[in-house]
Amino acid sequence: MAASGIFISYRRQDAQSAAGRLADGLEHRFGKAQIFRDVETIQPGVDFVEAIEKALSACSVMLVVIGQRWMGDAGEGNRLHQANDWIRLEVAAALKRNVRVIPVLVEGAPPPADADLPEDLKALARRQAHTLSDERWDYDVQQLAAALESTGVRPLPVPKQKPKSSRLVKTLAWIGGVMVVLMVVGAVTEGLNQDSHVPNSPVPNLPKRAVGLPSGTPISACGCWGYVNPGATRPNPKCASGTGVAAPCPALCPGGGYQWQEKCI
Repeated sequence: MAASGIFISYRRQDAQSAAGRLADGLEHRFGKAQIFRDVETIQPGVDFVEAIEKALSACSVMLVVIGQRWMGDAGEGNRLHQANDWIRLEVAAALKRNVRVIPVLVEGAPPPADADLPEDLKALARRQAHTLSDERWDYDVQQLAAALESTGVRPLPVPKQKPKSSRLVKTLAWIGGVMVVLMVVGAVTEGLNQDSHVPNSPVPNLPKRAVGLPSGTPISACGCWGYVNPGATRPNPKCASGTGVAAPCPALCPGGGYQWQEKCI
């Protein structure tokens, strides 16, 4: 697979803050794994030329962040002419490997002039520069990112979003389910209401339970209650039948005749 990383070269004393800000902006689009910087943190004992070559082998683009002090502080001369200068070694190695090198101008710095560059960096003066201004930083970084993508740097994959149609289907299904539940509840409620309005069925004419004394029950004791024809009846509410009957007793009355008592028919 072809290299697609981004190597950010910068001088710490010149544009460390701008380089970090640029790296953060590019990481959102290309991912942290494709951004390489801070080669100055190479462990002691490691050949720095080999370390730079290894980092560049994974990159297709180098961004050279250039501020007002990129060549060095006033009074110390042009550091780019020092054979062991980190920036010179990085940029020279990238130019030698035909890596796309883009000067990135920050803090109002001008592009480097051919006369200010050592022989192995003179090609840098012929590279089209990209300016990052504080006033429109986000826009300038987006434009730079678009240019990097056109050179083959792979952006992060865009997360797949569920189609809106599936959301609509789920919403409609949910609404349909609610409507079905409401219809079932309504049908049950209506059935209960209909049951509560069913006219009462006529009560069948059941035989009235007898109230009073049963047949043969004595209503009075045997005695001489005056003359009466045996078997004579009269209404008596104490009897279930509503009628009492004169029944003879075995004892005789002093004046003659048998004693009698009343019983229910």
